[in-house]
Amino acid sequence: MYLSLVIAQVMARPLRIEYPEAHYHVTSRGNERKAIFRGDADRQNFVELVRRAVDQFDLHLHAYVLMDNHYHLLIETRRAGLNRALRYLNGVYTQAFNRRHKRVGHLFQGRYKAILVEKESYLLELSRYIHLNPWRVKESNDPVKYPWSSLGSYVGARAVPSWLTVKDVLSHFGSKRQDQGSGLLILVFVFGNCTSHGTAAAYRISRSSLPRDLPGQ
Repeated sequence: MYLSLVIAQVMARPLRIEYPEAHYHVTSRGNERKAIFRGDADRQNFVELVRRAVDQFDLHLHAYVLMDNHYHLLIETRRAGLNRALRYLNGVYTQAFNRRHKRVGHLFQGRYKAILVEKESYLLELSRYIHLNPWRVKESNDPVKYPWSSLGSYVGARAVPSWLTVKDVLSHFGSKRQDQGSGLLILVFVFGNCTSHGTAAAYRISRSSLPRDLPGQ
């Protein structure tokens, strides 16, 4: 499991592992586990800052999900510089959030955490982990329909924005499986072999929500 990989947890003046084309699972949680998004306007602002960070710091974003009190990003740094990108993202977002909600002080619980990921072995598995977060938080949530993640762009429910890179994860299915919108691809991509009881339950939720005219069902 990718959690057994090298953990680069950001603390006071840590030893950082940064190099070009490194892949990271980045998470950041609200201070005292409080909400960092109070509504869709906050989430939209955060997504816009992610877009700017991708351009400004030469990143590839492979997956993301925004929950109420935390977020997950799967980031590739085309040049070393993860720390600068995350300082920008969390810092500018905190300023905007505090202005919008007339508050002061820290928004995030400490600094972000980043797990260094081996691309070939764990990219697909980590993408699944990130995209299933809405269901893990609330089992009635359909991860395919959840609007604040990259899953919709992977499976053809939404257009792929210019700042999201999907080809590397989809390449695990071979060239014939890189067409977003295949019903079979949606199910296999998100849920894998559905070996656990919980994942199988989420599989049934999303299978029932797929359009009937999608190929491969």
